[in-house]
Amino acid sequence: MSTAAEFRPGSKQSPGRGASSSSALAKIVLTSMDADGTKAGYDLEMTRAVAEAVNIPVVASGGAGSPEHLYEAFTKGMADAAVGGQHFPLQ
Repeated sequence: MSTAAEFRPGSKQSPGRGASSSSALAKIVLTSMDADGTKAGYDLEMTRAVAEAVNIPVVASGGAGSPEHLYEAFTKGMADAAVGGQHFPLQ
């Protein structure tokens, strides 16, 4: 998986470039391309690094394979939301 070292701290500047930190619509949907589709879990290190660096909600995406992965996105990755589409299939 990717490491948080690959995260570019310039993301801290995003709210000042058009997204207000107080805006209900401002958020980062963070997808680890390395984890996406693996069902091995989110890149928690990267998710946490971004969540700690910005003042807008972070949505973890890519890699969920179990309900435990969703839980870890919130507790270890400090995500505000998580995508788990494979766990909620349309019937």
